[in-house]
Amino acid sequence: MNIIGKVIEILPVAKGNTTKGSWKKQSFILETEGTYPKKVCIDLWGDKIESVNLSHGMVVDASVEVASRAYNGRWFTDVKAWRIVQVPDIVETQSLGDPQKMVEQISGNREIDDLPF
Repeated sequence: MNIIGKVIEILPVAKGNTTKGSWKKQSFILETEGTYPKKVCIDLWGDKIESVNLSHGMVVDASVEVASRAYNGRWFTDVKAWRIVQVPDIVETQSLGDPQKMVEQISGNREIDDLPF
């Protein structure tokens, strides 16, 4: 799943240790464009933090994995980024109102076929 939007906040890196070893994650808030913009908190884990150079106001295409888990009778959902790509400057200067048009511009105006067959 891909989410395209503007980075509006970058949270501090969180670190910790478990029996399996040390871990670190950085969360950032992405705001989508359109009639009903949404704010999504996305996590970067481990070495991906250094490989992605996020900055406030940057427009990115985030490939994410969404997973939920139960703990003590409550459900928690994680949105983990496995790839972050900065949207080309030509798209940044245009209105981000239509997500389908933005995806077409990023993909080089190729026909996008979501069917698996």
